[in-house]
Amino acid sequence: MGKILMIGIIAGLIYFLFIRKSGVNIISTKSKKKRKEQLDEETMIECKSCNIYVSTKDSIIKDNLHYCSKECAGVQ
Repeated sequence: MGKILMIGIIAGLIYFLFIRKSGVNIISTKSKKKRKEQLDEETMIECKSCNIYVSTKDSIIKDNLHYCSKECAGVQ
């Protein structure tokens, strides 16, 4: 009876110390990536031409500079 109890305790410790932690890390890594993507889309930057702020998601990039519209970027 004592051996069975000891094996159960050891199995439980292995589960909680190794298996359970790795599952939590995978979930938290995915949620961190989602949060970072959301922050990148919500970041506001200044248009180099007219100084209006626009989100990075909606901005137009030309020559590594961000613009609020095609007119400001000089793109037709």
